[in-house]
Formats: sequence, structure tokens, C-alpha cells
Amino acid sequence: MFSVSCNTFLLWHPAVHHSLLLLRALQQCHTLVLKPDPPGVVKPNRIPYASQCGNNLSIVSPSGWGNVCTSTPVLKEGTLPLLRGSECGLQRVHDPQHILYFFSPASMQRQCELKDQFQSYLSAVVVGGQILRAVDDLVMTSSIGNMEAERQAHSILIDRIGALDASLQEGDTGKDGSESNGMHEVKRWSTWPLYTAMQFVVEEAGLPLGPFPRMAEAYKRLRGSKEVAAHMKLVQRTLAQINVSAGVAEGPLHWPYRGLLREVQRRIADYAELPCMGDIANTVGEKGPLRERVSGARFGLQHTPTRTPWTMQGYH
Repeated sequence: MFSVSCNTFLLWHPAVHHSLLLLRALQQCHTLVLKPDPPGVVKPNRIPYASQCGNNLSIVSPSGWGNVCTSTPVLKEGTLPLLRGSECGLQRVHDPQHILYFFSPASMQRQCELKDQFQSYLSAVVVGGQILRAVDDLVMTSSIGNMEAERQAHSILIDRIGALDASLQEGDTGKDGSESNGMHEVKRWSTWPLYTAMQFVVEEAGLPLGPFPRMAEAYKRLRGSKEVAAHMKLVQRTLAQINVSAGVAEGPLHWPYRGLLREVQRRIADYAELPCMGDIANTVGEKGPLRERVSGARFGLQHTPTRTPWTMQGYH
């Protein structure tokens, strides 16, 4: 069976859950292996970025282990029909999206059928990666102490989450409101890079889902699915098997910066009340008060071209 292994203190990482849930969607037998760490070795410089796990995560194919699951078919109808590990010699990858390198379509007809699955999955990987990289940028800027840079990084993260929420406008429900397509979302590969990114920003980063109703609905629906429930049972069962006396269960199982978004938003709210920000509120141009034209969370550094400043509007 496939083996997904990582250090115990990295169990919070989105790539770990992405790998396990993707293997489940591909209907592959898999297991989670947690490598113990001696107490006290988890240092800040060993904590990987949320957007990349590097060699801290290993995904080993059945050919690499020499044991193929026999209780369940290696591949079922409707999934990739041919394991490619023995053909190309690939036995180990370190990124969830590289799991698909172990497979290849059995025929040109199957290749055409899977083309849309590939494209949508890779697009979801890009979107999820952009959100996680924005979280990494926010971690870096929050350690600098520059509130304008921190507020800009927070703005970029919220913009990307908002874009994901807007893309879920139609959702997985039919025109009559019934979830006719929702029952198939757990079988789509593209579901899991987005779900694991959402899970991370909600449970670890502390994102409130109130401003994002569509994403909140999708997250709640997936969180209660049988696939996610079985996945969480696997994780909890693996943790229960860890020998506590070895000290591996004493390390942090959560992101070291857990709740960062709540702390950043509190600092931004305090910063907005400073006297210098009061001057901004009293500034009026030809198009009205500056506060009404520029969002308080986005004023300062801009990552996109903006309109002509109001002080220069009279020259155009």
C-alpha cells in the first residue's frame, strides 16, 4: 500500500492531509507513518512553510515497499487504471500533486476522460498554493513589525480567500437547489487541495468564515463527509499508537503560529485607531472622503495598480 510518512510535529501540515485524502479519492490503500522526534529538537528553523513541505514529507508507492494491498483492488473502475511505479522506477515523491506520476491511463479513451480531472486538479493546486503562500507571507511580515506591510499581506490573503469564495458562487448545487452534483465532489481530485487549504486557514490560522458564506457551506459539508471522517480516524488511530514514553507525543501537533489571523486582525484594528489614521479619515477629495474610497485594511502598500491619488486629480 501507499505510505505517507512525516515527522510527528508536522501533522498539522496541509500537504500531509492533501496526500492522504487524494489517495483516498483515488481509492488506493494507504497508511500514515509518523516518524518520532527526540524531545526538544523542534526548532523554528525546522518548521517548513505552509505552502511547501520539502523532504519532510515522503509518499512511497507500493512498488517501493514491495507490498500491494490485496484486500482491496489496487485500482477500481472510474479511477486511473494502471499503476506506473514499476514501469518508470519512481518509488518516492515529496509533493501530493506528484502522486499522479505513479499512474497512467490504460487507453487513449481513458486519457480523454481523465483530461478534465487533471486540469481541474492542477488548477485547484495552484489556487490552494496561492492561499498558503499568502499565509507564509503574513507570518514573515508579522515578525518584521511594519504595520503597513503586515496590513498589505493580510489584504492579499483575504483577497485570495475572497476570490475562492466567489468562485464557489454556483457551488455544487443544481438550479433547483438540490445537491445533485455535491455527492460527487468527494470523488473529484480537485476537491482536496482546496479543502486542505481551507482546513488550514480555518483551524490553524484562525480564519472566521462569517464573511465567506459559500466557503463556509462547502467546508461544513466536506468536514462532515464520510471520506473526511474516515481520514480523521486514520490520523487519530495513528496518533494513539505512538508510544508516549518515547516522548514523540509531547511535541506540538498544531501549527506553531496557530491563531495568527486573529492576532493580526486585532493589531490592524488597533492600528486603524491611531491618530495618523484619524487624519486619513478627515481627508476629503473631489470624489469624497478618502476612507470611503480606500478600504482601511488595504490602505498603504498596494499590490495592484490604483487610481490617480486625489491630490493629483486636478492635473488630469
